[in-house]
Amino acid sequence: MFRFFFSEKGLMSPRMGRFMILAMAMFFVGLVIQDPIFFQGLEQNTLDLRFKIRGELPPDDNIVLITIDEQTFRTLGIWPFPRKTIAKMIDRIAKGHPKVIVFDMLFSETREGQPETGRSRRSSLSRDDAALAKAFKKAGNVILSVVFDIPKDNEAGKQEKEIPDFIQDFAYSRIRNTQGASSLFKADGVLLPLKGFVGTTAALGHVSTLLDRDQVLRSVLLAVRYGDEYYPPISIQAARLYLDLTPMDTQLRLGEEIRLGDINIPTDEGARMLINYLGPGKTFPHYSAMDLLNNELPPDLFEGKIVLVGVTAHGYGELKASPFGAMQGVETHAHAISTILSSRFLQRTELMKLLDMALILLYGVILWIGLPRLGAISAALLAGSLLFAHGAAAVWLFSDQGLWIFVVYPFGTIATTYTGYTTFQYFTEERKARNIRKMFASYVSPRIVQELIRRPELAQLGGQQKVVSTLFSDIKGFTSYCEHHSPSEVVHVLNQYLGAMTDVAFYWEGTLDKFVGDAVMVYWGAPLPQEDHAERAIRCALHMQDRLMQLHQQWREEKVDPFEIGIGINTGEAIVGNMGAEGKKMDYTVIGDSVNVAARAESLTRKLQVPLVITEETYNQVSQMLEVREDDATPIRGTISQRTKNKKIGRIRLVSFKGVEVKGKGAGINVFGVAAIPRKEDGLL
Repeated sequence: MFRFFFSEKGLMSPRMGRFMILAMAMFFVGLVIQDPIFFQGLEQNTLDLRFKIRGELPPDDNIVLITIDEQTFRTLGIWPFPRKTIAKMIDRIAKGHPKVIVFDMLFSETREGQPETGRSRRSSLSRDDAALAKAFKKAGNVILSVVFDIPKDNEAGKQEKEIPDFIQDFAYSRIRNTQGASSLFKADGVLLPLKGFVGTTAALGHVSTLLDRDQVLRSVLLAVRYGDEYYPPISIQAARLYLDLTPMDTQLRLGEEIRLGDINIPTDEGARMLINYLGPGKTFPHYSAMDLLNNELPPDLFEGKIVLVGVTAHGYGELKASPFGAMQGVETHAHAISTILSSRFLQRTELMKLLDMALILLYGVILWIGLPRLGAISAALLAGSLLFAHGAAAVWLFSDQGLWIFVVYPFGTIATTYTGYTTFQYFTEERKARNIRKMFASYVSPRIVQELIRRPELAQLGGQQKVVSTLFSDIKGFTSYCEHHSPSEVVHVLNQYLGAMTDVAFYWEGTLDKFVGDAVMVYWGAPLPQEDHAERAIRCALHMQDRLMQLHQQWREEKVDPFEIGIGINTGEAIVGNMGAEGKKMDYTVIGDSVNVAARAESLTRKLQVPLVITEETYNQVSQMLEVREDDATPIRGTISQRTKNKKIGRIRLVSFKGVEVKGKGAGINVFGVAAIPRKEDGLL
């Protein structure tokens, strides 16, 4: 099964590689549709990264914060502060003529610290509480906070039988698309301001938040269902009052958007709006409540602005995690209000989901077309370019257009497809390389093996008709040599000889076909095409003779009898391929009449008394490279051109023999006897 898996017809076949690419793309399209929780978290992290890449934006100048900070606590003492002190703060702010005053603080208890719930709710207030209510009413533009208890499973439990009428007055009055109500977050309890405070304020707004799984606040609930009503947050109420709109100017379209006058606020199915954070903590101007109480702030500081009041002192304030890091809860409301008033909305709509799926399929098609056609470096560049292009597009769409397209799924498509296909290629190419090494390592030089691995199409194992130059080398009188020497001596000398001849054949990049006893068969022109195959064969033959002379010297020193060899070369068409009994023994070899003629040419070396015989066909292949001149002592003399790897082998003597009879040929053939011309500077003989 393992071998089938990696076979040409198995799961790791080239066709399966392409199928894998498309299957990976479809898999990630399915993930976009399902959007598993784990990947949601990863995608939210990429959204945070986009905030940081975009950087900070200048804050709106219509929002300021009054913070009850450490300085205020050190001066005023134990929390909660006297209600008269809070009333004084409101009076000081109101003198600056702000448009809206928002309290991110709960006034659900009386000054004496008793909560007002159920039947204990009353309109009458204590003297301190009455002073604060008077300040609320005098200002006329104060928004107070309420907190809804929203179960984690979003399934509302037991609610109070009676929901106070005064809170219902601040619910959305215009609602559309009520079939989307099932997706809204439902509350099963609420913490309200004192009833006596409610009648003196301009509006109520909830400050309930739902953190993402990584505890980061990225969105604000623009509608919470409690009973049969839907309630807005303080950000909606603050923006509405700032724009001088009435509750009737606000329309809740469940699962789609909220229309606030001329502003359309996009929401998801849970009525959540992504907060477009402008920067980290203290992006908006902060002023200490103590400076306000001491009358140290400019009188026009609040004019026409939204003033948010909240606790920021360490241990008392409510820290929230944001894409820019931790910040106080009151600051998150400021960013939410800024998002609404500036209309810098971040959108993640169904259209974005369709775009994500289209991009994933597009990347899959590009990789499907590109990866099988490219090398390792080019494929890596293609994948890297797609990753960079999508990442850059995601950042640009986020920063300039406020669009949130997914990054994790497209990145996952590109990365896993490239990695998977590269791994696939590694196994398939390694298998091919292993087969090529197994097939050719004993035939050709390592360089040719590497070239075949790089260009496997040249290593076709089927029969092919090619023009090759074939060399046969045989030891003269080897039978007699064996009779006069011991078997161990014969094997020792023969192994040295065959090893040396193999090295020479590989040096000239020939294909070592076989050893037949003492005979050596080498050919050129397959499996790699070699235009100079005839020249290489002649140079190899001369080099073999030179190497034999060196062995002679070594054997004489070892008191071993030397021997001579004869070499024949022929050029012509032959059938090249993998031949033998399939599954048992196969050899990459050449067969044909031209191969037989090369063997006959070798046998002529004894008859013609020359060390090397080449046929006329081989001579014609190299004749243009010879500078031929007549000589009384030698009929033909020439020098092969200087395109030679071994400068010691260059000058040769050729003797022409016409119409030489050979076995298997009806008519005689023309051959040439070849011998090297030794010179002292050549270092030969």
